[in-house]
Parts: sequence; C-alpha cells; structure tokens
Amino acid sequence: FYTEHVLSPGDSLRIDTTISSDNSLDEWMLGIQINNVHGQSVYGVGSDLVGTVLPPVNGEVTVSTYIEHAMFGSGKYFIDASVLAMDGVHLADVTQAANFNVKTPRRARGSLFAEARMTTDQR
Repeated sequence: FYTEHVLSPGDSLRIDTTISSDNSLDEWMLGIQINNVHGQSVYGVGSDLVGTVLPPVNGEVTVSTYIEHAMFGSGKYFIDASVLAMDGVHLADVTQAANFNVKTPRRARGSLFAEARMTTDQR
C-alpha cells in the first residue's frame, strides 16, 4: 500500500539514501536532486557542498539528508540520488527514487512558495 507524502511550505524534509557496494568504496560523494514534474531541477545538494565527508563503504551505509524549512510550491516532486567519485564522475544514479507532493494556499504558482503582496500608488 502506497502512502503519499504531502508537505506544506516551510516543512523540513529528510531523505534517507542507502548505498550498497560489494567492492570497497573509500572516497565518494552523494548528490541529491529534486525535480518537478517537467524534469526541471528545482533543488540540489551534495555532500561536498555541505562539507560532509562520507565514510568508506564496504557493504552498506545509509546517509540522511536534511532539507530544513523547504519552501516548495504546489505540485509533485521527484528525488534523484547520485553516487559520485571525488572527481565528479557518476558511479551510480537512481532517478525518481522517491516522490512527494506539496500543497500550498492558492495565492501563487510555481516551484517556489513565498508570501507576496501587491500595493497601488494611485495619483
């Protein structure tokens, strides 16, 4: 049975990625990308960008990525994960590994949710 993950603007998101390897993987990076339904990247983060040194893998390791106070706009989003060598070469990629939906008050459209206001200066 599938449970739909629904977020609201400002919610935090935890993405757990389990890496398995039969061969020893000593130095590596993890990249997480979030795409909208059109395949457009709307957010990306990597262990290198946040300064996290990942442990060697000889078997299995789970990396938890925390995205705090995300302000995604309404819609469905897909999560991709990539294991990369330290020189940026992709060793393994999983596209649409997971997904989630965001519901917002209908005051704006797009991948970003922000409170907005309009004023007039009539002369």
